[in-house]
Amino acid sequence: MDGKWDIVVGFWLEGSWTHKSKNVGIYTNQALLNMGTDYTFGLGNGLNLVAEQLIISLDEKAFAFDNISTLTGISASYPTGLFDNLSAVMYYDWTGNNLYSTINWQRDYNKFSVYVMAFSNPVSGASVQQNDLVNPLAGRGLQVMLVYNH
Repeated sequence: MDGKWDIVVGFWLEGSWTHKSKNVGIYTNQALLNMGTDYTFGLGNGLNLVAEQLIISLDEKAFAFDNISTLTGISASYPTGLFDNLSAVMYYDWTGNNLYSTINWQRDYNKFSVYVMAFSNPVSGASVQQNDLVNPLAGRGLQVMLVYNH
């Protein structure tokens, strides 16, 4: 299910349920519910703020809601000029009591974009990206990317 409304502020509600035909333990039934809001304030070049709440339930039985994770995220974006943008993203994992944060500066050229990102994230623990790859943004650090746009 998916719905979006723009009445003074933007508001959306999304939900999904996945059922695996084969029993794979807690991953047999996966329910996700997300709701969020956004608004662009008329400050300077326009400050955009977004807030979202995500609830994830992984259970062997459908809609049991025995194994729930909750995340709250906020982001802010501000264009400092025609080719530059500052943004920040933070989310809090209520289940693991972890705060993830990234600040990003982006500069666009004709064929290239430059990104400079500073981050502070937990060194260990599950992240939103639940896979076997090592989290390249674990701990504190700085990452610089040059992206070619063709």
